[in-house]
Amino acid sequence: MEQFCEYSSIDRLVWRVNKYLGSAPVGFFNCMGHLMANAFSEFSFEEFPLEPLQALPEFKSLINLWDVTRGDAALPVWRDFLFDDLLPWIGRLAVTEFDGEEIHALLFGGDFVKLFGREMTGKPFLASLTPAEHDLFHGHYKKVIEGPCIGYACGEFSLYENEPQQIAVIELPLATKGGDFSHILHALGAK
Repeated sequence: MEQFCEYSSIDRLVWRVNKYLGSAPVGFFNCMGHLMANAFSEFSFEEFPLEPLQALPEFKSLINLWDVTRGDAALPVWRDFLFDDLLPWIGRLAVTEFDGEEIHALLFGGDFVKLFGREMTGKPFLASLTPAEHDLFHGHYKKVIEGPCIGYACGEFSLYENEPQQIAVIELPLATKGGDFSHILHALGAK
């Protein structure tokens, strides 16, 4: 797999001009000069209320753990999860925080690293997307945060010249000890 390189300012300028003109290309060139197709195609986003909990079979055990951990609170606190309880999910988890404009990855599990072809822990997530993808994800995460609600995304994902694969991701909102939204717990469905 190619080593990921940051997009140049020229790449970003070309995207902004094309977006303004309404003719955004379907890919962009990375620093190695290879055309990279958009990572997300045929992707759909949904948001579900916290009550009643949505029945998503592949995430049932994680949703149940999230629900038990929150107890009577609207949202669970990240530090209240026990490592042993998360062990079956550990490689498929990511934890992010949102600063109003950007999602920052605090934890990016091994399956997410493989999927994206790079480690994102400590890095801005939305900045790694194409402008069109950025707008879709930003809007979706904003709904999850402001609801708060449970997010779900599924569809086809491919990066670089890899074969497309079907993925599903659940986004579970987390709170501070005071009960205010603080983070999102993301999990990839089983392959």
